[in-house]
Amino acid sequence: MRKSGSPTPGQRVKSGIAVLISLVVLIGGGLFVGRKVYDRYLEWRQEDDYIGLGEADIVITVPELAGLSEVAEICQANDVIKSATTFIRLANRRQNPIVQAGSYRMRTKLPAATALDILTDPSNQVDRDLTVIPEGWAIWQVVDRLTEISGLPRSDFEEALAQAASDPSLIGLPAYSGGQAEGFLFPDSYVLPTLASSMLSRMTTRFAEIARELELEDQAAELGLTPYEVVIVASLIEAEVRRDEDRPKVARAIYNRLDQDMRLQIDSAVNYGLHYTSNVLSQAELDTDTPYNTYMHTGLPPTPIRSPGRAALIAALHPAEGDWLYWVAVDMDTGETRFAVTYEEHLANRELMSQWCDAHPGNGGC
Repeated sequence: MRKSGSPTPGQRVKSGIAVLISLVVLIGGGLFVGRKVYDRYLEWRQEDDYIGLGEADIVITVPELAGLSEVAEICQANDVIKSATTFIRLANRRQNPIVQAGSYRMRTKLPAATALDILTDPSNQVDRDLTVIPEGWAIWQVVDRLTEISGLPRSDFEEALAQAASDPSLIGLPAYSGGQAEGFLFPDSYVLPTLASSMLSRMTTRFAEIARELELEDQAAELGLTPYEVVIVASLIEAEVRRDEDRPKVARAIYNRLDQDMRLQIDSAVNYGLHYTSNVLSQAELDTDTPYNTYMHTGLPPTPIRSPGRAALIAALHPAEGDWLYWVAVDMDTGETRFAVTYEEHLANRELMSQWCDAHPGNGGC
C-alpha cells in the first residue's frame, strides 16, 4: 500500500525530467558563457598575432632585394600574419634571419613565428620542374635556358648579373670571382625557384659545395695558382676534351705551356671572345684581336670561357704527369685526343685528324 504523501510513479518521472531540464539549462548556459569567454580570450590573444595552424592556402612572392620590413608588409597585406610589427619584433629576436627572394606556399592567419619559419627555409619555395644545365655552356647559353624554362624576361637575369658584378654576394658568387659569374653557374640538374636571382644563387651555391668538397682554394695554392685561375683552366679543359681520361693530360699541357711562356693557342677561347661565331674558325677570325685570343696573347684568358663540371675542376687541380705541349682530337665521334711533346709529333697527330675528317665529310668539328 502506498504511504500517504509519497510521490506517485508519474510524479517521480516528472520530477526527474525537471531535474534533467534544469541540468541542461545550467550546462547550456555555462557552455554559452564559456564560449563567450573563450572567444574574448582568442580576440585578446590574436590582437597582435594569430594562433593556430592557419586557414586558406596562399602563395606569396618575396621580390628581389626585399628587406624584412617589406616581407612583413607583404605578409600582413595578404593576411598571412596579423601584425607586421610583431613579425619584425620576432625577426629581431632571431637576429634578422635571411629571407630569400622567391614564391612561398603558405596559409592565411598564421602565427608570426610560423610564417617566419616558412620564409627562412628555402626548401619551402614553390619550385619549377627539373632543369638540366649541361657542362661546358657559356653564361649566355645558361641564361637562354633559364629564360626559356622560367618564362621570365631575359632582362631579369641580366639585371641580377649586373648587380652581382658590384656585389658578388647577391647571387652567392665567391669573393675571388670579382663579380664575374662565368664559370660559377655550376652545371647540374636543378629544381629551380621562381625568381632570376634565386635561380642563379642556386647554381652558385652548388659550385660552392663542389669547391669545398674538392678543397679548391687550398689545392689551388699548392699549384701556385689562385682559385680563379683554376676555374679558368677548368673551363678551358671543359671546352677542349670530352673524355675524362684526357682531362688531366690537357691540364698538364696547359700548365706546361704557361710555365714556358708559350701562347695557349686554344681555339675555344678565341671562339668565346667572338661569341661563338662558328664551329671551325677561319683565319680572319683567328686574326681578330680580343682579350680571349690565345694566339695573340700569352697567358690565361681574362675569365672562364664556360661552366666547368666536377671532372674538369678535378683535372685542373690534379694534372697528370707529362711533358705534353700539344693536343688534338683525332676522332670527332668518340672524342679521342692525341697528345704530343714536340711539334713534329703534333703535326703527325693533326694528319690523323685530317684523315678522319676526310673519311667523315660534313662533320661539324672538322
